[in-house]
Amino acid sequence: MDEKLILIAKIDNKSSWFDARFKICIYTIIWGCSLEMLNISETQYIYSYIKARYSPTNHTSIEQYNNSIKELSCSKNLTSITDDYIQGLSSDWTWYMQLVIYSIGLLVMSVLGPLSDKVGRKPVLMYTVSLFAITFALRTYAVYAKLNLYWYLLFCVVEGLAGCHYTYDVICLSILNTCTNQDESKPFNIALFDTMMVIGICASDIATGYLIKLTGYTYPFLTGTALLVLILILIIITLKENSKLPIKQNPVNISSSFIDVCSLCRKTNILMNSTRQLFLMYILVYFTNEFPYLANGGIKTLYELGAPLCWTSVKVGWYTAAAYFCEFVIGILILKSFLLCMRDHTIAFLGFTSSVTCYIVFGFSSTDWMIYLATAIGVIRILPIPIIKSILSRMVHSDKQGALFANIYLLEAVCRLGGSTLFNNIYHHTRPIFKGMVFFVMALFPLCAGILLMCVTCRNTQTDKIEIKVEEPTVQNRKENCDCDENLEKSQKEDTLVIAKN
Repeated sequence: MDEKLILIAKIDNKSSWFDARFKICIYTIIWGCSLEMLNISETQYIYSYIKARYSPTNHTSIEQYNNSIKELSCSKNLTSITDDYIQGLSSDWTWYMQLVIYSIGLLVMSVLGPLSDKVGRKPVLMYTVSLFAITFALRTYAVYAKLNLYWYLLFCVVEGLAGCHYTYDVICLSILNTCTNQDESKPFNIALFDTMMVIGICASDIATGYLIKLTGYTYPFLTGTALLVLILILIIITLKENSKLPIKQNPVNISSSFIDVCSLCRKTNILMNSTRQLFLMYILVYFTNEFPYLANGGIKTLYELGAPLCWTSVKVGWYTAAAYFCEFVIGILILKSFLLCMRDHTIAFLGFTSSVTCYIVFGFSSTDWMIYLATAIGVIRILPIPIIKSILSRMVHSDKQGALFANIYLLEAVCRLGGSTLFNNIYHHTRPIFKGMVFFVMALFPLCAGILLMCVTCRNTQTDKIEIKVEEPTVQNRKENCDCDENLEKSQKEDTLVIAKN
């Protein structure tokens, strides 16, 4: 009778894990679609908003559709100086919004991650999604009513209070890893989560371009808000709390939750056989590579919208979707084949080389085919990201994987905040000199990451050699050495006798 009960419990556990994974996949596709719909619309809206007010023909270029600014074509009446000025202002406003969202979101995410271990995943997930729905609704109204961009900037504060989009990623991955048994592959859950996110992003990129062209900017924002409300309803109705909450409910300490997120850098017993210095070196490599990668999306969109490319929203949408598909689908297939015949560090070096070349070619791009060439060259620039993550994962104990990924997402939020601050200002001030100068600066970061990884690899190789030399012999080896010494003495004596006889 007991055996049957155990068997039923195992079956129920497996089915609940499947249900949770299926639900998170559905949430993530809708989440990625909604988030990308706002991201791609926001940059183009800011550019059109500023262009409508600084264009010499602004009294005829603003079209009304349901009280919303429509997409503006790349006007031939704009001089190069005026276009550079508009691009600079658009870049500045994009930076202001990133600064507000991630400076506040960085602190909130540091608290919400550890807090979910104490109060549960579902309440924190509901909190994040509900605040995202509120900020999307407020920004929809700002676009509809053509409010000043300062109001739009104020509404971005709500997204920061939600912990930015990384909080959603941390909570969902924690749910997946909590539901996964020890004998199952947790990296598969991470890959599955990223794949579902990319599916939603690609679908949104294509649909948003046509939606902007046909209806203006209000309906993409409104559609994104509706999708977030749908996710919130699905979470309330379908998601069950699966985390093991502490039996004794202690008062929630915000300061301790904020300190716990940095435990990997403070405590050496969390690491396995690796030193903290080596762990921090790999963290530095990851940070250096991600710094431009996470902050170049808005700048690339502005670069494509302005002269001489003058892309439309439909073209931007199709290109962005194709670029995501190439990097996350074709790139992952290439990674799978590389893993069969190459070492991890070699694959990372190839990815860094691809990234440097991609940025340089993109900086020189003045025609469509050069943009496409840069994208084709950079198809494997994503490879160092899973490689470095896997190296870091192997250096940390299995029961601390959640803390590791919380730290990684916190680091990515810092990259977005710092990268948007640096590169948007560089783009603003160097565009009149050379339009693609900012991409040359971006190319320096993966180059430095490759050099750092080379130093770490050389150091590990030397350490391995030293450890082999210093290794103490076993008792059996000592006996064999003694036997070898005795045989050597005997052979020397025999040689001496032979020489003496001769």
